[in-house]
Amino acid sequence: MPLRLAAVFVILLGSTILGPAAHAEEAAPAIAVEMVSPWVAADGEFVVRLEPSSEIPLDARFTYVIHQRLRTDDGSRLREQLEVLEGGESPNGNLHGPETFPALLLGNPADGLELEIPIRSRSGDADRLLVPTQGIHPVSLKIETVDGETLWSETVYLNRLPDTEPVGRDGLPAYTAVQVIAGIDSTPTLSAQGDLELDAEERASIASVQSLLNESTDLPITLNARPNTLLGLSRSTDPEDPAFVEEFSDAAWILGRQSYVRVDAAGLTATGRSELSRQILEGDAFLSRTGNLNTELWLLDDTVDTEAAHTLTTMGIKHLVMSPSAFIPLSTGGTGLESVRAFAVDTEPTMTVTAYDPALIRQLSETGTDPALKAHRTTTAMMGSWFDAISDPDDAFPGSTATIVLPPNTEPETLRALMEPLRESGPLRAATPTAAANDRGVPMTASLVDRETGDLTSVVGRTEAVRDQIDGYRSMTTERNQDALEWDLINSQAPALSADESQRESLWSGVSESIDAKVAQITGPEERTILLTSSSGTIPLRLNNGLDHPVTLLMSVRSPRLEFPQGSKSNIVLPPGESLIDIPIEVRAPGASLLRIRLSSPDGTIRLPEAVVPVRSSSISGVGAALSILSLGFLLLWWWRTHRRSKTQAAAGHPSSKTAE
Repeated sequence: MPLRLAAVFVILLGSTILGPAAHAEEAAPAIAVEMVSPWVAADGEFVVRLEPSSEIPLDARFTYVIHQRLRTDDGSRLREQLEVLEGGESPNGNLHGPETFPALLLGNPADGLELEIPIRSRSGDADRLLVPTQGIHPVSLKIETVDGETLWSETVYLNRLPDTEPVGRDGLPAYTAVQVIAGIDSTPTLSAQGDLELDAEERASIASVQSLLNESTDLPITLNARPNTLLGLSRSTDPEDPAFVEEFSDAAWILGRQSYVRVDAAGLTATGRSELSRQILEGDAFLSRTGNLNTELWLLDDTVDTEAAHTLTTMGIKHLVMSPSAFIPLSTGGTGLESVRAFAVDTEPTMTVTAYDPALIRQLSETGTDPALKAHRTTTAMMGSWFDAISDPDDAFPGSTATIVLPPNTEPETLRALMEPLRESGPLRAATPTAAANDRGVPMTASLVDRETGDLTSVVGRTEAVRDQIDGYRSMTTERNQDALEWDLINSQAPALSADESQRESLWSGVSESIDAKVAQITGPEERTILLTSSSGTIPLRLNNGLDHPVTLLMSVRSPRLEFPQGSKSNIVLPPGESLIDIPIEVRAPGASLLRIRLSSPDGTIRLPEAVVPVRSSSISGVGAALSILSLGFLLLWWWRTHRRSKTQAAAGHPSSKTAE
């Protein structure tokens, strides 16, 4: 069974990235986090909000502790320190607290509790807590009964920004470009007859993404949307599917550039043909009508190698998003930074490559965790990389990046909590990296992994041959002929990475048979003898066009006894129904001959069956008559002279002539 690409994120992320964490959902806790400040300015407010709950008694006690910031004195990175804490290790010593007070001071539990802690970076307002250093400060939270029984506890993070905003080498604020990617993909969606084909597994996978996106039309999500899949959805009988595709035009989503179907980019490039470029252009034609297409962005395609990258560069693509294993950092400072830095492709200096971050994807996939808390932990992990970057002596900005492929179990609440802060002008922003990071003043570079590909020469060759047939039919009709456009959409599915030999053959044969069926409705003249009684004139031919639109044909005629004063080839236009075509002729010589008529598409690709019309002429042309008279006169003169010579010779030998002598 071919790989079901609609479920590519379920398969890829579930088995490779998510690991054992992606199990069945656990029951949600009765007390849940609704919001945590993603970061706090040096003199700002840190806010934690809990969802309304009936499990918190009115006499409950609330406690918080702000701990010392995470340190990387041992050479480790902040992300590693966070992972240790998430593994169960206790935070560092206390910076403030514990502070304990009645929970009612934070509001009515039935309406939700809100903890707001004003902070300051230096001496000043005594009502603000002093948090003198930038970095990640764990904050322990706890709710207890008056008897000291713990009802709920959790650790969140106060991400305290620097006193002054750091800038990158371009003089602009130093921020991490965050790409949050949702994927909609499938195997080819059109059958050989143009009908929609999506099996139940693909349909369910796509539906889960649709549901998430339908609640997130205002968020700047980057979409890995397969044009062929969207085309199929636009033809669905379920009204929600076409409505979903129509939302693309008005939503805040950013569309990455995509091939029409998922293809082996390296394999197509290796054929030496232009099929990869054609696939990209066909994808553009659909995506450009549906929304905000970023023509410089190419998403989640590990089939790109060095040669394919060059093709993408010629198509205007400047940024690749791949798996961490699809490229190799060449800079010494690049080791371990695949998922947090943008690299320049070594053979294509205008192109950058970034990797999605498996750790962040696992974080968002955790079950039994509050949606907002998952988003907060993911944000804090990205902030850890940001803090590392601004303290790194190398010049990481611009070039600091974080890429997340949304796992299939992402809740709308998690996505919104993650994305809302990215729309602000903070340290993390929804954006595409514009340049590679630097390593001691030199751009970090990476090479794409070489990969073995199957030989796709025959696949591309057959696809092009069928495309020539389609173009031939198009030359008979119009450039925008709807049948030809439909056949293009069907035929272009054949190079799909998921297609096997039988599926490709079905697509090719289906298109060819459809073209043949159309052409078969155009019939040439019946075989009937035509009698010519004059040396010049016209031969009438009756042709029939059974289609509902005009067609243009190239007509070629030839006959050994006829001449065609207007040429033996001409384009003729046949409206629907029967047409009478007159062929001007001149007779070379009388007698019977065959008039052979060939009809084809104007480009010569499609040929109709040859028609043969018997022609009998009882007259000849003026030139022919003159030649015949001259010939007859010559024969008569020759006969007279021969006859006279014979008589002279006979008379010379007669006896009476001798007597006379």
